[in-house]
Amino acid sequence: MPRGGKPLTVKDWGEATSKELHRLAKSCTEEQWVVERSRLLVYMLDHVGTSAQNAAVAWEVNLGTLIKWIHRYNASGLAGLSDAPGRGRPSAYNEEDEIGRAHVWTPV
Repeated sequence: MPRGGKPLTVKDWGEATSKELHRLAKSCTEEQWVVERSRLLVYMLDHVGTSAQNAAVAWEVNLGTLIKWIHRYNASGLAGLSDAPGRGRPSAYNEEDEIGRAHVWTPV
């Protein structure tokens, strides 16, 4: 067993998912956190047997966060890379309110 903790296995979802994961890891247009999580998962898939602790140190990520990302990916595949809905404070305005406000206020 590698030094630094128990190895954490990343589920292999198949060829198509692997290709998409690699594409996301190289993307310049996807959301930053999706790219970061994808890169980390690609690293874990390419370095089978690496402990979560060693990967967290190498990627400068909190160990608990890394483990959460791996568990979410293992459970939900690529859908697990995105943040779960309902996180953070709910918006005080909906999209219609924002459109209405934009029409009411005009710069001078």
